[in-house]
Amino acid sequence: MAGRVFLRGKTYHIALSYKGVEYRKSALTDKKREAENLLAYYLGQCARGDFHGFEDTATLTIGEMLTDLVDDAKRRQLRDLTTLTVKVKPMQREWGTLPAANLTERHIDLYIKQRAAEGRAPATINAEMQYLQQAFKIVLRKKLLDKMPHVPRLKFSNARQGFFETEDVERVISHLPQHLHDVVRFAFLTGWRKREITTLEWRDVQDGTIRLRPVISKNAEGRVLIVVGELAELIDRRRAERLDLIPYVFHLGGKYIKQFYFHWRKACRLAGVTGKLFHDLRRTAVRNMVRAGVPERTAMAISGHKTRTIFDRYNIVNEEDIRQGLLQTQKYISQNERRSLTPFLGENRTRDAHGHVPRL
Repeated sequence: MAGRVFLRGKTYHIALSYKGVEYRKSALTDKKREAENLLAYYLGQCARGDFHGFEDTATLTIGEMLTDLVDDAKRRQLRDLTTLTVKVKPMQREWGTLPAANLTERHIDLYIKQRAAEGRAPATINAEMQYLQQAFKIVLRKKLLDKMPHVPRLKFSNARQGFFETEDVERVISHLPQHLHDVVRFAFLTGWRKREITTLEWRDVQDGTIRLRPVISKNAEGRVLIVVGELAELIDRRRAERLDLIPYVFHLGGKYIKQFYFHWRKACRLAGVTGKLFHDLRRTAVRNMVRAGVPERTAMAISGHKTRTIFDRYNIVNEEDIRQGLLQTQKYISQNERRSLTPFLGENRTRDAHGHVPRL
């Protein structure tokens, strides 16, 4: 097995010999380093026994391109593999047999309009477009295509405004199955994401602390909680219900808790807070920490927010916050007015029965 890089005109080509057969292909570049990288990619396939000749760009379909994206995610053991698999299916159905080189911006525009007409949310459509773009970047990197179409995104505001008051949370809990009660309370207290809670294991709870493993965290960074107060009571309850050989802190009869969307939606409807999301508990926890005077850096460390921008979006105010803000402002103005009048009125001026200084 041997390979070489050579120039033909201004374009580099690669050639390799595999099982007595020589294969040649344009590297579609005028940079020798890129051609060498492409040759190394195919030589790696030969070494693994996966080489089946150079792919014909005319027959590389969108379906195959998206399948390669999923396979790449599996090899890299990405956390969002399930989401990726679901998101690419509609595009595979629509364009599965279409040559990748023939996909145009017109195709993409029509697909976006079709998905919107089906009632798909802008965020869902944008996620699909993101995966399509990633798939194209992979084939471009492998020099299977020399260009890709523009992949647009829909503009929309993704900032939600939902949050809970304590009484709302307790009403929702009262309508949920027992195994979800402490899941909700944990989210309300800590602001952790759903998956971070449901995958929490007893090995993560030791010596009065809870340590989130980086592999579970969305941003791949671990963090620590100190088990105190209501959180300590919650962990004690879970420990009392712990089953031998079951690693999960929160479980359903010893089984991992996967999805509970329908339970959640029904409980919110019965509690009179229709439309609330489980993720609203995360926003609520952040808001409660800020209201309680917890330093923002500490609150971010607890909830796992990596950027200040996202944290600020979750620090939502409601009508009571605004009312208190106006009252505090008016109190400040009133106090300043009295201070400014003091030099003119004198500190020892006689006050009336209500303690007010008579006006001059």
